[in-house]
Amino acid sequence: MHHIKTKLISKTQAKWIFTALACAYSLLSFPVSSAIYFNAKVGGPVTNIYAIEQQGKLTKLTQNRVWRDLQPSVSKLGELVFMSNRQAEVKVDLNQTSEVFNIYHLDPKSNRITPLTNNMSQDVNPQFSPDGHKLAFIRFIDKKKVLYIMDLESNTELEVLRAEDIFGYSWANTQEVLAIAIKQGDHSQLLSLKLDGLTKKPLLQTRRSADKDDISSTVNNLSNLNSYRDQSEIMTPVWSTDDSQIAFIFHPTKRGEMRQLALYPIDTGVVKLVSPANISVQSPVQWSKDNHSLLYSGLQDYRYYYDEQTQRKTYLGSMQIFMSKLTGSTVQLTQGDHLHRNPVFSPDGRNIAYLYADELGGARHLSLRTMALDGSHSKQIFDRVARQSSLLWR
Repeated sequence: MHHIKTKLISKTQAKWIFTALACAYSLLSFPVSSAIYFNAKVGGPVTNIYAIEQQGKLTKLTQNRVWRDLQPSVSKLGELVFMSNRQAEVKVDLNQTSEVFNIYHLDPKSNRITPLTNNMSQDVNPQFSPDGHKLAFIRFIDKKKVLYIMDLESNTELEVLRAEDIFGYSWANTQEVLAIAIKQGDHSQLLSLKLDGLTKKPLLQTRRSADKDDISSTVNNLSNLNSYRDQSEIMTPVWSTDDSQIAFIFHPTKRGEMRQLALYPIDTGVVKLVSPANISVQSPVQWSKDNHSLLYSGLQDYRYYYDEQTQRKTYLGSMQIFMSKLTGSTVQLTQGDHLHRNPVFSPDGRNIAYLYADELGGARHLSLRTMALDGSHSKQIFDRVARQSSLLWR
């Protein structure tokens, strides 16, 4: 008879083995991966939502030949929502004048698509709350923009803000507070809205001058900005990842003026411009993971003229990608007389994805590219992205 020898292990060794097995099980059950979500061009105005992993695996999340599926938002739970003009008997509308958008949910397990809203108003710009249990979106009602919050567990809607126009909003990362840019009459305003009690707090306000030549209009908290130009609207606010400040864009109402990127620190309220004066900042804007930098695109030497021979506008200049540090320096990551737009950081912050075209105007579709933060290792990973596509890297 053979005797089987056994070896006892210490409690410390057992603890290490248990931890290793738990980690291995976690990796097997919940693989760590990331994907870039975008809108692929199908034909005419028709678009679908695709996701592509860094290894090149492409997943077609929606597959239709009639509708426009746009603006995907992905929660931390892996759920996906988007806006679409899906209707029972919709016809392809090349002029896009009769379409009605609603919000739809895509179940990641079954791939089943179900409507979250169903009305004849326009429901756009869906965004998950940080915990994934709520959804914000904008509805057009009686020439007003209305911000709604939907509780996804009860599927109930709550109107939280109504304005003449809403120029963008952003969820805070650590609390149920939204930063919202609105227009009411001659005023443009940045405000915070706390969902608990629906408490609104005005943060910043600009007022257009009655006289176009007068540059002395009221701009709260901006007395220290000598370079600031009057007649600007506040647009596309974005919370920093630690919720300590809000980045936003000053959009001039005067033709020819530059759109400037600015910061609003929550503690002091003293606004600071961060983008170079010779570029016109474009949305969207994204914070780096460490809150030290802002990533965005901007127009350089932009101008256009009408070409009588081709019977169309010809655009000159370029759109480049920039990264501005809060310390004051700005780096241009792209070069050439081309279009580079919608840059987003990879989840690990080492790379960026962006959309590209050889020229500013005229291209029917764009290509999706990635590159390292220093501008190297640029590569194309998809070549038929819809011009109206957003980018999301999760």
